[in-house]
Amino acid sequence: MKPNFRTRLVVCAIMVAATLSGCGQNIFKGLAGTAARTASEELKAGNYDAAISQADTTINSNPAVDTLQTAYSIKGTAILMKYQSLPIHLFQTVIDLSNNPGTNIISAFLETLPIDLQNANLAADALNTANTLSSTTNLTISSITSVAPSLNSTAQLNRTIANTSVVIKMLTRYLDIGTDGSVSKNTIAISNGISMADIINYITTPPKSLTYYANSAVDAGTASGIFTDSQLIILDRVSMFGNNLNQLRNIVTNGNDGTFELVDETGTVIVGYPPIVISTENYESAYTAALTQLINAMKSGAHE
Repeated sequence: MKPNFRTRLVVCAIMVAATLSGCGQNIFKGLAGTAARTASEELKAGNYDAAISQADTTINSNPAVDTLQTAYSIKGTAILMKYQSLPIHLFQTVIDLSNNPGTNIISAFLETLPIDLQNANLAADALNTANTLSSTTNLTISSITSVAPSLNSTAQLNRTIANTSVVIKMLTRYLDIGTDGSVSKNTIAISNGISMADIINYITTPPKSLTYYANSAVDAGTASGIFTDSQLIILDRVSMFGNNLNQLRNIVTNGNDGTFELVDETGTVIVGYPPIVISTENYESAYTAALTQLINAMKSGAHE
């Protein structure tokens, strides 16, 4: 029988405790070299700056791929723990959103994830790199010398937190998101003369756009194996950014001229949200209206 979410939460809490205490199989096992071992020990001791520094030393030493992967995992985890962005916070938010349809997902995660944008980026990039290294091998002429394993559930959960944090912090760098779903430019954007078109460009510029981090968050949440199908719907909402932001970027590129139609995770137009015609005369208000539609459609329980 498939375990319920409460069971998974307990199991995950045990996994996190085991990871930090050094019990059992965890993302720190198998580190080669004094610096890498020290990074693991520093993390377990709560010395996060030292753990990050030692992990960077290992990363820069051109180690075997499995050691490199673990160093990136330690670095990303240490950054999250330094800023109190922990798996239990993500779990509780997902539970609350699942139990309270109509809740603003962006506002809920904003209150849950205290890490700032710069450090969220560093953590997400480190954990995404660790994930990319999964199943990568170091080869010699005669044999395979090392293989990086797939990230375990704890590492994937941390990756979910880091990428979700980037999404939320990117979105709110220049925007105020109200609990009622309202969207407006914040004081930083206003005082610096940043237009809505500028903001769209900022959050959609590749290769690491808001969409990249949103998709990485969903991928990591699924790979963790911790969430039930009903909880994964909450993370799937985050992936709605993809097609919708691509639409807005294309309109900006086209000289702020085009029509925005809100779509769901699959790219299907969502009934009940009228198309928004965007032009050079109205693009400030039109982009605000488009983002407001998107934020409100992302509420838990919306268009299910």
